[in-house]
Amino acid sequence: MNHMRYPLLMVILAGLLSLSALPAAAEPGLAVDVGFAGRFVLGRMALVQITVSGIERPFPGYFRIVHAVGNAWRGEASILLEIPLPAVTNGQYEQLVPLHDFTHRLQVSLYKADGSMVARAEASLRTGRREDPFPVLVGTFPTRFVAGAVTVAPEALPRAWFAYEGVCSLWIGRTRHGGPTAEQWEAISRWILAGGTLVLFGGTDFYFLDSPLLRDLLPLLDPSLTEDENGILTLSGRERLGVRRLIECSYGRTPLLLARDHGAGTVLLATVSAFDLTDADMAAVAELASPAELVSLAGVNASLLREMEINRPGFPAALLVLFLSLAGLSFIAPRTGRPGGSPHKTRLIALVALFVLLSLSSGFYLNRMKVVNHAYLLKTSFHLDASLGYRLSQYGLFVAHPALLHLPVGGLTAVIEDLPSDLRDGDYDSLWVGGEGLSLRLTRGAWRSLRGGGESAHSVRVYFAGNEQAEIENGLDGPLSEAYLVIDGEAFPLGEVNVGWSAHTLDRSLPVDKIDLRNANLQALFAVVEPRYNIGTGVWLIGGTVEDSVTRRDGVRLKVRDISLHIVAGGIDD
Repeated sequence: MNHMRYPLLMVILAGLLSLSALPAAAEPGLAVDVGFAGRFVLGRMALVQITVSGIERPFPGYFRIVHAVGNAWRGEASILLEIPLPAVTNGQYEQLVPLHDFTHRLQVSLYKADGSMVARAEASLRTGRREDPFPVLVGTFPTRFVAGAVTVAPEALPRAWFAYEGVCSLWIGRTRHGGPTAEQWEAISRWILAGGTLVLFGGTDFYFLDSPLLRDLLPLLDPSLTEDENGILTLSGRERLGVRRLIECSYGRTPLLLARDHGAGTVLLATVSAFDLTDADMAAVAELASPAELVSLAGVNASLLREMEINRPGFPAALLVLFLSLAGLSFIAPRTGRPGGSPHKTRLIALVALFVLLSLSSGFYLNRMKVVNHAYLLKTSFHLDASLGYRLSQYGLFVAHPALLHLPVGGLTAVIEDLPSDLRDGDYDSLWVGGEGLSLRLTRGAWRSLRGGGESAHSVRVYFAGNEQAEIENGLDGPLSEAYLVIDGEAFPLGEVNVGWSAHTLDRSLPVDKIDLRNANLQALFAVVEPRYNIGTGVWLIGGTVEDSVTRRDGVRLKVRDISLHIVAGGIDD
């Protein structure tokens, strides 16, 4: 009998081993990657890619991202972002996060809608920080020719243009396993329109990138490959209007490097593959690739915010000051009479003078608002609508009274605040919730500046028939208060453009450099933006709106002035 136990034990052990070999259910997990191959610029937006795994069934939830800033000596702040997710599944999620500090780890958590945590991860920021924007190389290149460049795979490129804020130039080389997707090309195009610099290469590498979106960027129309007398394949075609030849080819007839202005940015095309260029040629291309210079509304926003009218004390405050002053004067005035003079006459003159002084200084006559706003928000927005459009927004805040303020910053892309180096003089904690807005706790007398960017909604379209007639489709919520149609350098005043379809007859014009918008706020914004765009060629609509409003939330009154400028590329109506 004892000998029979061993086979039975062996069968039991084999069964237990087989059970232990079965795959266990995977626990939900997060992996976090920051920036371009881990590199990012402090004080700019950074791409955060979150990979979710181990989810068995989709569920509604949200990401919570915490970025700690500062220390005990500099002052401390916490930036929180909550990104709602209708259905959490396994896969990669892309989010833009403002980064201001590298000494703290970035914390990312996944929650269910009921607030229960599902998974958590952290990312170190110490080794990836850069002080200035840096070149990004996509694909492979024969040599390392740009100092400080970061190399990434095409699939790592962001799908939101504002994520390229920390890039000084983008180089796309050999990508034989697939180039950027259509969504990535759209983001790159918007970034160029905003002031980015893209460098492309021809030769056989072109066909691995070729797409309709790429052809919209090229300096050449109808590109094709030709073989020169040295057997090198060169990308050639008809040069677009305004294209510049930066380097002529020493061994062929086609220029080696072409440049085209696209919006506020530049596209450079080396007509041969990077692998067919000499080291000297590559160095020359790198020297001519000017760094990106994105359009900025910070200066004009700060200037206009300081010119914004601030509400002074209303009737109750003015009357209270007046009553207290008169009460004090009733004790002082009897002692101000001269010997032999009439004390009553002296008192009367003093009372009248004091009344006038207090009325002017308190705003008793100058400002009849009976309530005082806690804070003032000036939002300046620029919308460029071309084949692809982008939006840039700047927010300026002045706080008259301490308040927990909720800014109506909608959309699913966060905004970034310009933080000072010393955080001890205010409260710089913030909470941004996707689709809802930004909450800030502000101290009295604080001036704050924030910015954001996104896609243009293509709400305005222009059709020019070529016979002194133009049609405009205005899909905005309200009319364009003032508009001009620019045709090859001639500006035609249109006046107000109502919502919906409208037809306009072009009967008088002025030079484009003589455009003078009647609203001073719009004119100031136009003066900053216009030099960055070549609106002297082609058909363009220029228009804008200025709206004032007051919002109330949780007992806080916020006065808002929204200045919005639209520059729209028009089309020919066939």
